[in-house]
Amino acid sequence: MHGELATVRRRVESLASATGAYVVACPDSGDRPVPVSGLRFADRADATAAARAAERFRRLLGRYDPAVQQYDLVARRLGHASPSAEDGEACHRLVGALLDALDVFDRGGVEAAALDTYRTLAPVTARPALARTLLWAVTTEIDGRVPASETPELVAAAAAERGTVDTATPVGDAVGALSRHGLVAEADVERAAAEWDGASRRRRGREHRVSLSGYALAEPTGHLPTLPLAVELRRRLPSRFGVQFVKAAVEDAGFAVTVRLVPGGVDAGLVRVRCADARSTGTETATEPRGDGRA
Repeated sequence: MHGELATVRRRVESLASATGAYVVACPDSGDRPVPVSGLRFADRADATAAARAAERFRRLLGRYDPAVQQYDLVARRLGHASPSAEDGEACHRLVGALLDALDVFDRGGVEAAALDTYRTLAPVTARPALARTLLWAVTTEIDGRVPASETPELVAAAAAERGTVDTATPVGDAVGALSRHGLVAEADVERAAAEWDGASRRRRGREHRVSLSGYALAEPTGHLPTLPLAVELRRRLPSRFGVQFVKAAVEDAGFAVTVRLVPGGVDAGLVRVRCADARSTGTETATEPRGDGRA
């Protein structure tokens, strides 16, 4: 199914024009939902074709998340549509990319397990939080069922599905994406000086300390789900850089984790990492993930 989602989304994107005069929107609310949010189209015919494809996309999406809102969509000339309301849509895009990547790796059992977990939690979850609950379920099942040796390629595949982003500040921009996804209430990135290996004097990598407050995927288990940030980082980094999540801790204001970008290095901690307790009532004894990518 998720391969079909990707096909329909590519069809919509192929119809788009950066300078087009038309958009696709709901005639009642003015919403411009995924996969047509932010897209323009050259003429009414292309926009109408995109509207039909987008309706199909959302019907497919609704098969694994019944809370996905369905729309009747129409073509409108720019200036006649209201701003888009996209609560939860970014999470759905991320989940869709992860499920498409699981299809590539023939991990259908992970998808089924995630949907089972989601269906168990959905009846006791507030509607605005359903998309985040689905993302948490997918993250949890990937962590438990996908071998650590496969997670770097899985993350890279999901990032490729979402599309690359050109930026000079990949960590700050990736953390900002989490805020736009509604996953983080507040975030801060502190960039450390370049680190050097004391023995070889070769650059080991640059570290960034990321603080997250109000993280929607926070767990009471002493672990920090890193998968959404890992995907967003991989979208913004050349493949030659290894991404490592290390020194994670629970703090009074939320969570903190050190992100290390290592030229030529291996990835680590891409799905979930163990946290030390650095709150005012605790003492920090940070642990780093093992080389297999798990903490």
